Amino acid sequence: MSVPSRPHRRHARAVAALVAVTLGVGVLVTASEPGGWGPAPAVAAADDVVGDVAAEARVVGGAVGQDVAPNFPESHRGPGTPSVVARSLWWSWTAPASGPVTFSTAGSELDTVLRVREGSARGPVVATNDDDGDVTTSAATVDARAGEQYLVEVEVPASEGLVGLSWQPATAAAPEPDAPAAAPDATTSLTAAGIPLTGNTGEKPQSKTWFAHGTWWAVLASASTSPAGTWVWRYDGAAWTNVTLVSSRTDVRADVKQVGDVVHVLLHGSSSSLVSLQHAPATSSYVPWTARPAATALSLPGSETATLDVDTTGRMWVASDTASAVQVRYADAPYASFSAPVTLASGITEDDIALVTAIPGGKVGVMWSDQATRRFGFRTHVDGAAPTAWGADERPAQSSALPIGDGFADDHLNAAATSDGTLYAAVKTSYDSPSATTIGLLVRRPDGTWDPVHEVDRRGTRPIVLVDEQTGFLRVLYTASEQLDDILGKVTPLDDIDFSGAPDLVLDGSYNNVTGSKANVPGEAVVLAASSATTGTARLGWTELGAPTATDGAASTVMGGVATGTLQGSSPVGAPLHFEIVQPPAHGTAEVTNASTGSFRYAPTAGYVGTDAFTFRVLAGDLWSGVARVSVAVTSEAGARGRWDLDAGSGLVAADSSGWSHHGAISGGTTWVAGRSGKALRFDGASGKVSVPDSAGLDLAGTMTVAAWLRPERVATQHVVKKAQSYEVDWYELSVASTGRPFFRVNQASSGDAFRVNAPAAAVADGSTWTHVVGTFDGSRLRLFVDGVEQASVAGPAAVGTNALPLVIGDQSGGGYPFKGAVDGVRLYDRALSASEVAALYAGTAGSTDPGAGSTDPGATEPGTDPTEPGTDPTEPGTDPTEPGTDPTEPGADPTEPGTDPTEPVEPVAPPVVEDLALSTVAGAAVSGTVVVSGSPGATLEVVTPPASGTAEVTDPVGGGVRFTPAPGFTGTTTFAVRAGADGAWSEPATVTVRVLLTAGARGAWRFDETGSTATDGSGWGVHGALASGGVSRVAGVAGTAVRFDGSAGRVSVPDSATLDVSGPMTVAAWVRPERVATQYVVKKAVLATHDGYEIGLSSAGRAFFRVNQATSGDTFRANATSSYPVDGQTWTHLVGVFDGTRVRLYVDGVEQGSVVGPAAVGTNDRPLLVGDQPGGGYPLQGAVDDVLLLDRALSPAEVASLAAGSFPGS
Repeated sequence: MSVPSRPHRRHARAVAALVAVTLGVGVLVTASEPGGWGPAPAVAAADDVVGDVAAEARVVGGAVGQDVAPNFPESHRGPGTPSVVARSLWWSWTAPASGPVTFSTAGSELDTVLRVREGSARGPVVATNDDDGDVTTSAATVDARAGEQYLVEVEVPASEGLVGLSWQPATAAAPEPDAPAAAPDATTSLTAAGIPLTGNTGEKPQSKTWFAHGTWWAVLASASTSPAGTWVWRYDGAAWTNVTLVSSRTDVRADVKQVGDVVHVLLHGSSSSLVSLQHAPATSSYVPWTARPAATALSLPGSETATLDVDTTGRMWVASDTASAVQVRYADAPYASFSAPVTLASGITEDDIALVTAIPGGKVGVMWSDQATRRFGFRTHVDGAAPTAWGADERPAQSSALPIGDGFADDHLNAAATSDGTLYAAVKTSYDSPSATTIGLLVRRPDGTWDPVHEVDRRGTRPIVLVDEQTGFLRVLYTASEQLDDILGKVTPLDDIDFSGAPDLVLDGSYNNVTGSKANVPGEAVVLAASSATTGTARLGWTELGAPTATDGAASTVMGGVATGTLQGSSPVGAPLHFEIVQPPAHGTAEVTNASTGSFRYAPTAGYVGTDAFTFRVLAGDLWSGVARVSVAVTSEAGARGRWDLDAGSGLVAADSSGWSHHGAISGGTTWVAGRSGKALRFDGASGKVSVPDSAGLDLAGTMTVAAWLRPERVATQHVVKKAQSYEVDWYELSVASTGRPFFRVNQASSGDAFRVNAPAAAVADGSTWTHVVGTFDGSRLRLFVDGVEQASVAGPAAVGTNALPLVIGDQSGGGYPFKGAVDGVRLYDRALSASEVAALYAGTAGSTDPGAGSTDPGATEPGTDPTEPGTDPTEPGTDPTEPGTDPTEPGADPTEPGTDPTEPVEPVAPPVVEDLALSTVAGAAVSGTVVVSGSPGATLEVVTPPASGTAEVTDPVGGGVRFTPAPGFTGTTTFAVRAGADGAWSEPATVTVRVLLTAGARGAWRFDETGSTATDGSGWGVHGALASGGVSRVAGVAGTAVRFDGSAGRVSVPDSATLDVSGPMTVAAWVRPERVATQYVVKKAVLATHDGYEIGLSSAGRAFFRVNQATSGDTFRANATSSYPVDGQTWTHLVGVFDGTRVRLYVDGVEQGSVVGPAAVGTNDRPLLVGDQPGGGYPLQGAVDDVLLLDRALSPAEVASLAAGSFPGS
């Protein structure tokens, strides 16, 4: 991208460094990415650039990894000029082992110079590199020494961009270009939902996916494969598998052209080559092309990128750039050598790029950016003409160029063509202004004329364009900002191009460099985008206006069993549906047993265990839907959802053998060691973990079993298996407390320790002894088993909360309580194992000799020897303030143990240990609980710090009974402290936390009776909202004051919180006084067509409605009013939406007016709750709103009537 010089920082700052958690193949830059695969966000000022000085180097680790960082403040999203641009970024890496390691900046958006220093920023430079071969990024290899710190500086120009740094063990010299491609054997294939990347999914004009033989394919580089290299990956509907090694290099990026059964892969990098492959049906993979098995070398010096295409004569063209020119090279089949360069344009800048594309009708076109003239360029060549004969520069859409910023052109190009010879090019401008086009579409008609630029969006970067002639639609996809961000998309008819609507959310998270196929594929498009560690995949259907929608689904069965279910589809006009299977399953049979309802039956092939799938579509009238997919997990045992035996012994993937293919990514400080049976994985207690991406198969809201073998090396709060986040997100976990005692807990975020079952004794933490821990929930009670024997049980919740977090082994997704020690044999079931089944699971390996003890794990240290280890310092990770019994004493000699010198002074009596407690109640109601006291029988409890908003008393000093009474009118959270004493020794204080809710089930209550810009939540959860800076005013309400919205910018936004994610029974209520008839949203936590959730809205027909799950189910779960809402701006109407788990109901002024059958569950999302519009805008309310209430239970008709009569809770 072209930008003028910016001020850059030259001064150091004394703030904490950003510590990046290293993934097996990389780390993410932002903590907002789904799954928490990245470092915690730095605490920095708005204009700070993280890592721009050595003192604040980005800390990374692991033998293999990758990090991506902006050289401008993370607060800058663009367009516009960032306040600061750093000229250097720094990383700190400590070698986990000795040997040569290669650092590379391949994939960076800027020219780089790389320097590696040993020991510190002032240490000797042990490696440096400027341009790596033909490209302007860098690579350098150092002979690393285990335990040594290395400081890596990457110097960049005075322009903003994302800078990548990857590291991996140096491999032998890359093979010569004539080396054949290779296929993996059973031990080297890797299957994952996201491809673990080295580099990214760029470059902008390139295409990396194609559709052939019933599935999608891609070419991408990965250091996580065995061996590392650039591979052909096959997509099996839910996961990618590497099937053919294209090159041993990981610093190349591919452009792929499919010609029948052959694909030609241009690998662009420091040394470029062309590899051609043909489909191998027997193995469902690709092998070297028989016409030319060898790779062809290309020299493309000074190039930023390169693309290829093939014309109607079979001639191949490659377009690339130099520092000042656009060039093409050509070759005739079988493409064993290429011509000298033909220059098509001169005088471009070093930052400009080009692309080549075949145009139906017998032409080839080359398009480029020319930031020197601030225009785009385009020339054509007639197929079969002299290779140097090219038409004049057509200067695409030059009449649209504006004298703004750095001009019309930027180095962002991607093109697609239709069969009539129309060319569509997605581009980015250099206007750098939020008031001018940022993403645009250039259209060249078959007669050679260009449309004026079609504005797509005034934000974004790196667009691509996809076309479907069958439905007559075009789609532009792009990154939402100049950071790693959401991937957005807009769709328009080809015959009436219009991008005025809001964009669709294609990939939610932190991504960039979206890439698709060079060919137009009917039915659907599969696109990839890169985070800093892995790919995100989106399947995008092409359907005509008014067509029905088919929805993906999942099913499961046991080996030899049968799965039945109902295919999901809907029609926007309510037409009758007809379902049919499109592609049968690969490992079984599937049939539609009722074409009208979508009932189906699946039977696996005898003996098959694993993941299978079939696709289907649905007909409504004369229109077909796009294709949807049903994945089927065929399990080896009833109820299995995950089985991670951790027996691989090498690599960075924790394979799931349950049949669900929930494979995990191994990250950070991990080593393979001898296990309880076979191999195990040892975690370093800092960055090591296994992260299993979120999946419907991991969503267990009812009965369940979680099991694992663990061999801890320290006593500290440590998470063994967890799909939850402390304080923030409910679900299940198997952990070890700071007392060393294992526990099983669910729903901690909403219920504290109410649903926690503890072992009575600590697990041995000597780094040698294995302990088997199993947690079960049978729908009524939580039980904990240790070494096959039940230890304790407590009453369980009505349901276990679900979430979109990954399942993590060795920590939690957000980090903070890492496990130090080894883990083996992790199991997850969707049923509660019986006591005999638990005993059998334990006995399956209980009789073997422990091969993992002692010196077999050279990485282990004796517990308690390192005072810097997490868990010894309450400020270090490993001390969880929600955990009971933090032990203030250090490990030491026990005078009662044999060998202790009796002449030594006798240690004083150990004080009792008191565990923290969490309680909840409603306003005005007292609540009682029991504080757990251990270590000293007969210890007495006392209150040492009273609560700020109520009274607390000890009701049973010896039994630990306490009682709390909230102050009148108080809602929210308050605490008091207690301690226990025995024989003159007092425990450390423990905290009792009490949440006081406004009413039973309250999740949000906004009365709008305050002043200022905050909408205060009185529910007790503290989910306060913010009034928009404009378009909102305070007016007289039903009671007190209300908020009025102007129908444009006005809204109240309540940030996303687990508190607002209600998936079961619920009530949403509000008073509304509308001033116009239009589609308007009163309360909404959902996004039209992209995010399921709940909403109360007003329709353009003048009727109110309550709806859930619109994104996936349309209006299936929508209850409509029968009466019209008044729009005189004077009359208040009370609306209540209720879902009782069975039906969705709408009440108007206290009377039920509509109901429909509801879904199995209401979808949750990460969007804010809005009053007066939807997240992202589009349907603003004009009028006033008062007394909004959200509950996680369904109000009865009598309660609704009371609410409408003015009886608001707490009033």
